[in-house]
Amino acid sequence: MIFKLNNITGDVQIPLVVHILYFVIATLLVVVPLVSKPKDSAIGLSMMLSTGVVYYLFIIKWTSKPAVLVNTMGLSFTC
Repeated sequence: MIFKLNNITGDVQIPLVVHILYFVIATLLVVVPLVSKPKDSAIGLSMMLSTGVVYYLFIIKWTSKPAVLVNTMGLSFTC
């Protein structure tokens, strides 16, 4: 069953207070763990940053990939 809403313009207006509140909460969710457990946060951050290096080396930079890797499950690893 398909419903059509002809009277909707497509613009959603959200008050500025909601954006500011979202920014403050998101910032606190990042900063509080960094302050309370810096060692655990550093480990997680290093793991996240290492994935970028691995992606660059093995997906973008590696041009002569083995055929088994390229043809695995019909996926193509070209960028």
